[in-house]
Formats: sequence, structure tokens, C-alpha cells
Amino acid sequence: MSTSKLINYTTRDFLSENELELYLSKQDEIYTPGVIEEFKKSGLLRRVVTKIWNKEGVARLGIIFEYKDEKAFLACQKLLDKHHAPATKNFVNKVHGSRGIVLHEFYSEDFN
Repeated sequence: MSTSKLINYTTRDFLSENELELYLSKQDEIYTPGVIEEFKKSGLLRRVVTKIWNKEGVARLGIIFEYKDEKAFLACQKLLDKHHAPATKNFVNKVHGSRGIVLHEFYSEDFN
């Protein structure tokens, strides 16, 4: 069972598919194994980037962050400011974030 207590879901709308693809290409540069380890130690349980495919004419990504608790969320915000923000500050995109506390969940046995 998941131990996530707090989830952040962010969408990013880009001006074009090219901008979206360029942003995606930066992910491995930003999230090196060392940086990923910093996030894990701070309480980030999972990060997923999705390409939204059911909205025609929109270049949109969805990003899910699952945190151990509020303390982990706050610690990871500092890491995002340190690692992510400087590398992506020149991208023009609209960011919409939603944060929630896990109240109910279920999952398949196939989910790792």
C-alpha cells in the first residue's frame, strides 16, 4: 500500500509541442541520480511526468509528486527551487498546481 500522505498534481501548458519536448529533454539533466537521492531522503516517494493526450491542440504535461508527509513536501519545495527552477526559468508556460491529502485509495496487485 502507498505511504503517500500528500500529493501535488501540476499541469504545465506550453506554447508549442517543441517547447514541451525541450522541457522534457531537460528532465534527465535536472534529475540526476544524486538529485533524485536528495529528493528521496527528503521524503519524496514518487514523481511521474505525463503527457496529456486527450486535449487536442494543447501542449500539456501533468506532473505528480507523492510525498511522505507535509514535512517532506516543504523540504522538497526547497529542492525544486534549488534544482528545477533555475534550469527551467526561461520556459514560457502556464503552471496550475493542486495539492491534496490522501483520503481514499486502492491499487492493483500489479502496481509496484
